[in-house]
Parts: sequence; structure tokens; C-alpha cells
Amino acid sequence: MLQRLERKDEALAAFDRAVALDATYAPPWFGKGRVLSQLGRHDEAVRCLRRFLQLEPDATSAGEAAAARDFLRVEEGLASRGNAGPAPDVAEPS
Repeated sequence: MLQRLERKDEALAAFDRAVALDATYAPPWFGKGRVLSQLGRHDEAVRCLRRFLQLEPDATSAGEAAAARDFLRVEEGLASRGNAGPAPDVAEPS
């Protein structure tokens, strides 16, 4: 909700609190990665989305899993080509 209201810093803080409460609960890792992506902090976003997929490889939300995998695929492609340009933001799951 905070993300949609363009209150990304507050959303990030909320996801940080959720992760601190239970680092084994996957959904906050996806949300945190998504916000970090929107803030242009792609390296951090990659780490969060990888953690999300580690915790929930068969994500209950296929949309979240697909969005995370798509973002990581783009990031890895840019890195392999040596491009430092930003990847597209993590899509909102459908």
C-alpha cells in the first residue's frame, strides 16, 4: 500500500521491520526487493529477490515468483554484458 502511495521509504522501513521479525518468511523479501528496485538500488534488490526465491522456490503467488525471476534474469544479463544501466523495476504481480 505504501508503495502505491509513492511512500517508498516508509514501505522499505516496514519491510525491514518484517524481515527483522522473521527472516524466514518470504513475502517481505519480495516486497523489499521490489521497493529497492524502484529506488534504483538494484544490487540490494537482487539479494532480496534471491532470498525470496530461496525461501519460497515454488512461490504460492506465481506472479511474485515470475516477477522476481524476470528481474533477476534482466540483472544477470546486464551484468554479463558489463552494462551498469538500471534494470526495469520489479513488476507488480498480477
